[in-house]
Amino acid sequence: MLRNDIVMAMHNLKAIPPKLSLFKWLLAPLQPVSVVQHQALLGHLLLLRPIFVIGDLAYVIIAVAAVVRQPGLIFSAMLVTSLAVFLLRIGVLISNSEAYRAGRSISLTLSLLTVLIYPSVLGLLTFFCFVSQDSVLQVLSATTTVAFAGALCAGNPTFPRLAMAQVLLCDIPLKIGAAATGDPWLLIFVLQSPLYLGALWIALGTMHANLIAALKSEYEHAKRADTDALTGLINRAGLKSLSAALEADMTHRLPLGVLYIDLDGFKDVNDTFGHEAGDSVLRQAADRFRNLVREEDKVVRLGGDEFLIVLVNCMPDTVLNIGYRIVSEMSSPIYINKTHETHISASVGIALGKTGVPDSLTSLMMRADKAMYKSKRDGKGCVTLAT
Repeated sequence: MLRNDIVMAMHNLKAIPPKLSLFKWLLAPLQPVSVVQHQALLGHLLLLRPIFVIGDLAYVIIAVAAVVRQPGLIFSAMLVTSLAVFLLRIGVLISNSEAYRAGRSISLTLSLLTVLIYPSVLGLLTFFCFVSQDSVLQVLSATTTVAFAGALCAGNPTFPRLAMAQVLLCDIPLKIGAAATGDPWLLIFVLQSPLYLGALWIALGTMHANLIAALKSEYEHAKRADTDALTGLINRAGLKSLSAALEADMTHRLPLGVLYIDLDGFKDVNDTFGHEAGDSVLRQAADRFRNLVREEDKVVRLGGDEFLIVLVNCMPDTVLNIGYRIVSEMSSPIYINKTHETHISASVGIALGKTGVPDSLTSLMMRADKAMYKSKRDGKGCVTLAT
């Protein structure tokens, strides 16, 4: 199973993409993924997790030890810097988590800067520990750097390039510091570097491939659960997720428009031509509804011959126009096979959200449902706007 932060981020996370090509490259998975799946991977990077606090705090402790063992300007400055960057990083993660829960957008550029600055500071601290010639600080900083690199690979296989960049930012200064000591034995750190970094990259690639496979499996499972098998539209289970997402998203500039649709005469098609013909009618109706709306709008099959269309950021006149177009489209013949056609109609009820009033999707559905039944009472094949 995928970690919960990855699964949850599939639905509600909103991130402002970075403009720098380098940042985009660092955040590119090694295998092709959908936009939603990439969003899920970003959730793992952007949201606060205890492992971040524990891992990052380790270097602050090293900085404290360095100040105690080697009092002076350099290590005092490194302690203040590492502590400030640590607090900044945790602050950004907390802010991201709060923004995620509130449905606000998260800046990827700011998050990436803190992700990259912190290992840079850690690498610099390690360098000074080595050139200090203090064997205790050398051991502490070297073991912490190795542990940090391993934790990065194990805890962040979502973006291998980014993880490897973090490893290099804290590992390269270690190698330079080891060489700067003049101790030939410490050059072993430098000589084993290609093998060490190569092994980390292979491990990252393997974990990344496994994560992507699990993510795609989870995504397909969720998609199947939320999709009507006959028409490919959103089903009632998917409608619950849609409702939650819409209520969490307060960025709509205009209210929602909801159209509740019932096919008139569908039962006669089933009784006359059989259920296979009825299924064909439902699929064709679903295709017609899909073709009338934009990509960001949602078409739902509620069950039987009842459908729902949710329009976002639409003017009232646009919603009404789509309602009339639905009636017109469904008045055209539907071909059951090459030799038989049937005629049905659609009764449509429309509910419009009010500007400045956050109507829930559930309340709009209830109003649209009542308006649809009025359309049926008024002779079917017409549109009624809920009052």
